[in-house]
Amino acid sequence: MGNNPMGVAKLRDFPCTYLQGGAEEYLVKTVLPVPEVHLEAEYMAALAIEYKNTVGAEMCMLPFCHTVEAEALGAKINYGDRKTGPRVREYVFSSVEELLGLHDIVFSEGRIAQVLQACRELSDIGETVVLEITGPFTMLASLIDPARLFRFMRKEPEKTGRLFEKIADNILAYMKEAERRGVKIISYADPVGGVSIVGPKIAETMAKEFTLPLLRRADELLDKNVLIHLCPKTAFSLQDTGCVLVEAMDTEENISYAGGLIQAQGKARFIGQTCLKNNKLKLNGKLPYMTLK
Repeated sequence: MGNNPMGVAKLRDFPCTYLQGGAEEYLVKTVLPVPEVHLEAEYMAALAIEYKNTVGAEMCMLPFCHTVEAEALGAKINYGDRKTGPRVREYVFSSVEELLGLHDIVFSEGRIAQVLQACRELSDIGETVVLEITGPFTMLASLIDPARLFRFMRKEPEKTGRLFEKIADNILAYMKEAERRGVKIISYADPVGGVSIVGPKIAETMAKEFTLPLLRRADELLDKNVLIHLCPKTAFSLQDTGCVLVEAMDTEENISYAGGLIQAQGKARFIGQTCLKNNKLKLNGKLPYMTLK
């Protein structure tokens, strides 16, 4: 990854209070089997619907953790219990050089195939399905000690760039597989890549050299009716580094944020005003959206 000799932009962080919310927290209240709700499409779909109906949400969101892609790349995952969701069990890579040999994700097998099948099942019965896709830092943090990754980024920018290109290719392939299963809203989030964790210099570099090119490719790859919702942490980094232009479209007064997103399909590609788990936000007749520069 490159350097920024002109100085580092001042980047806002989004004070997220939703990292432990959603269906993964609801597991303590359901009788659906655990860990099957993380492993089998039937139970994933059932939990997504049960949670949606319980909280009065308007969309079904899958999966219920940020470890699915990493597991498909070889991560060892502990699936947890009703109180603790899936998390990395142990790091399987000790060097970034090893990561350069990662195989591509096979979408027809393992847990990721079950997630995609659940998306199809929900879409087929008329549900609005949101697939949450994880960004590179969060993905890699389940494969290697993040401290090793950050040291390597400083010492080997060219090799790091190759690694992130491989991750980007797999993210885009996942997005396309989701579209084929009827997913109309893709949520993109990279919690470990927030400015409060990686620092402003890396956050700015990632916005300009990874996220913006990734979104440009996604814009070309996906059907125009697929909306990409960006975690506000990512959206703010793009805005504050001048990578996107923010405008607003008219919506119904007092419509929910989720309702606004549903109406925006086909009219906007990128939105990221707040967390998708915020079921209480009402719009005042305007919905901000982003266009890439």
